[in-house]
Amino acid sequence: MFEDRFTELARRRPLILGHRGSPRFAPENSLESFRIALEQGADGVELDVQCTADGVLVAHHDDALPSGESIASLRYAELLPGAHRAGFEMPLLSDVFKLLSGRGLLNIELKSAGFEPRAVELAHDLLPAETYAFSSFDTRAVRECRRLASDVPAFLIVWGAREAERDLTLVESLGASGIAFESNHGGDELVQLFRARRLPVFAWTVNDSREAVRLARAGVTGLITDEPGKLVKLLAE
Repeated sequence: MFEDRFTELARRRPLILGHRGSPRFAPENSLESFRIALEQGADGVELDVQCTADGVLVAHHDDALPSGESIASLRYAELLPGAHRAGFEMPLLSDVFKLLSGRGLLNIELKSAGFEPRAVELAHDLLPAETYAFSSFDTRAVRECRRLASDVPAFLIVWGAREAERDLTLVESLGASGIAFESNHGGDELVQLFRARRLPVFAWTVNDSREAVRLARAGVTGLITDEPGKLVKLLAE
C-alpha cells in the first residue's frame, strides 16, 4: 500500500507538517509561510484550498472574506482586491505547487467538495508522485479523491470527541487512507487501533511541547503544527 510510505518516513519520529506553513513567521497560506516552514526543517506543509466562481483554486482557509463575500461567488480577479485589503495573499494553488514541488510532503486540504477533479489534475501535473496527499472534513471530497486517484492518499479530518471503532468503520467505508484528529480529542486507543490496521494517523494542531511528546510516544504518524521549527528541535532531542 502506498499509504505505508508515511509509516516508513515516520520511523525515527513523527512527520512534522507546518499548519498553513509557518504562520508565526509569515501570513498563513502564503508562499513565504510555506517556504519558511521548509527552511525550519519541517517535513512538509498542510495547506487549505478554496475554489473561486470561475474555477480557480487558491490557498486560503476561510470560505469568505472578512467583508462577508463568499470566495465561491467571486471570480479570481474580483477576489484579489478584497483579499489583499484584508491582508491575505490568496496565492494560486498552481504557484504553491511549483514552489514546493520536490521539496517536501504536501497535505492538501480541500475545504469543500465539488472541485476534486481540478485539484487532482493539478497535483498530478505539478507534484512528484508519492509526495502529496489530499484531506478533508467533507466525506464526499475524501471519497471522490480516492475514486479519481486511487494511488494518492486521501485522509479524513475529524474534530471533537472521538470513538475509535466508529471512526475506523467510517474511514474504511470511505476507502480513506487514514485519519487526522484534533490533538486533544484523540487518545492512545484511536492511534493504536488505526496503526494496527496500518492506517496513518495525524494530529492537529499541535503547538504544546508536552502534547507533542505525548503524541509522539503514542505512535502518531505525523504532527500538524503552527510551530514546525520548535517541534523539529524538540523531537530531535
